[in-house]
Amino acid sequence: MNILIGSGFSEKIRHKKILEGRKNFGNSHQTIREVKSNKFFIYLKKNNIKHPKTHINKLKSGNFLIKNYESFGTQNFTFYEKHKKLKKNEYFQEFIDGDLISVQFLRKKKTHILSICSQENILKNKNFITDSLITKNVNKNFFEKIKKLTEKIALIFNLYGLNNLDLVIKDKNIFLIEVNPRPGLSFKIIERINKKSIQSPNKFIISHNQKYFSTTVVYAKKKIIFNEGKINAIKKLYNYEIFSEIPCSHDIIKVDEPICLVHLESEKKSILKKKIKEAVKCFLDIVEN
Repeated sequence: MNILIGSGFSEKIRHKKILEGRKNFGNSHQTIREVKSNKFFIYLKKNNIKHPKTHINKLKSGNFLIKNYESFGTQNFTFYEKHKKLKKNEYFQEFIDGDLISVQFLRKKKTHILSICSQENILKNKNFITDSLITKNVNKNFFEKIKKLTEKIALIFNLYGLNNLDLVIKDKNIFLIEVNPRPGLSFKIIERINKKSIQSPNKFIISHNQKYFSTTVVYAKKKIIFNEGKINAIKKLYNYEIFSEIPCSHDIIKVDEPICLVHLESEKKSILKKKIKEAVKCFLDIVEN
């Protein structure tokens, strides 16, 4: 069977045999392991890639996060608290309070930028949780900087297929936070932007007249047990097609766990944010009552 491994799965692959003997449209086991290990930071330093400071020694103070090498999105990291010790496979990473950017790209023979998104995160109980990805209008100069960095990273780690970078912009400096060697939350966004094909460079990204596209995670505010009644009620929504990854009957979703995704678009960012808020409220009103 041909495979393309996505977010949450690629980070947990332990044995290369899973990828052997079949057509893999993504990265090799070796690439995934290297990106999710201490080798990642060794390569960044060797190639002069700006990134937040990292430590594995005990800290006395400072504004740091505790992260797991297998983290993805906002999973597996918390804010550092004084005298807190690291667990196996964890490290300290400097927290840079800047603009979070997610860059989606495809690499085969060449590297093509598919979308650039702003990350909208929520701070809850000393943890960040991903709220939304919203496409970002950028000028040509900024786009060229991002493209140059993306091409460099793709070559350093020998990335293939669909990938994304998590970056933070602070005082005009671009810092690389993570490389995610697989498709993730942005998949529906790049699918809608690149309707004809994702095989060629996307000039749409640097257009000042483009629409804004978004993908938002809907989180449970209380425990939900899904049944046929809730599923049928969701299907009757006039805008049902904007939702994806909806749970099945008998699934149980706990408080603060993701329920589904909602995908929207608008000519204006302010209107888009309003539409997101309304869609999430409408969905929760149905499933939590």
